[in-house]
Amino acid sequence: MVAFEFTEDVGSPIGYEHLGYHMVFDVKITLDWKYRLVADGQRVEEQPKDHTYSSIPSRETVRMFFLLAALNDCDVMAADIQNVYLTAPITKKYWIKCGPDFWSNQGKTAKVVRAHYGLPVAGAAFRSYLGSNLRTLLYASMKADPGLWMRPAVKPDRTEYYEYLLAYLDDMYFIPRLDIVGYRSHISVAI
Repeated sequence: MVAFEFTEDVGSPIGYEHLGYHMVFDVKITLDWKYRLVADGQRVEEQPKDHTYSSIPSRETVRMFFLLAALNDCDVMAADIQNVYLTAPITKKYWIKCGPDFWSNQGKTAKVVRAHYGLPVAGAAFRSYLGSNLRTLLYASMKADPGLWMRPAVKPDRTEYYEYLLAYLDDMYFIPRLDIVGYRSHISVAI
């Protein structure tokens, strides 16, 4: 419900595009039931590529990332972001008419305020949201591959190194203690 602003108004809000949706049900390998509200993004106005595209790291960047970790005997940490799209606010204006899937809100009009699966702008919205949060943590995206993030750090013995973070859409890999003082100029060109 965090993805919507519910109103009692009937009809289309001014300046908003109508969005259809449907529920997708599945049974996970653990035999748990899973369901997700999915937007009918194929039926909305087509968006420019820069509003919908979300890059992923290249194969070469992934290889270099794991090679650096292996050469420097570093652990690689992994994380998966749950409900990835529901964390990202969207700027495109959509509205829905709430059906029986919304229980007590059935019949109401709702403005869509967060990204959803199936929405054309969802990937780019989350990528932008993730990037703004990583920049507040002092990470910088690499120019050659925006899926690789790094930030300078200093070990307790005052040795300078870089912390690396590799971001797929909802999966992240992190090298927390990589000392690359001798590799600096070579790596910045290679990546």
